[in-house]
Amino acid sequence: MFITPRPTITPDSIGNDFDGENVNNMSYWNTIVQKLQDLYGINIISITSAELAKPEWREIVGVDLTKSFIYNGDIYINTDIATLDSPIHELLHILFGSMKF
Repeated sequence: MFITPRPTITPDSIGNDFDGENVNNMSYWNTIVQKLQDLYGINIISITSAELAKPEWREIVGVDLTKSFIYNGDIYINTDIATLDSPIHELLHILFGSMKF
């Protein structure tokens, strides 16, 4: 029996753009988001605070403190204020919600 190891993301797997101190650089961010999409098949969509301020989003989500949220099965990440853990945070909502159900 072959056991597939769990995927890991390390600074070495990201590339030369990772500087070890500033983990919020876009290269690191984009790599994590892409790997999560590939591994779990959930769309992770980047959105900005300006886009969230538009009328169609105003009734759905608040703009001021929203780092990320789930809407219609997709994860939206507010790239203006999100932190590196935001995609994982939202994935955990989906996981724990499924477990509870």
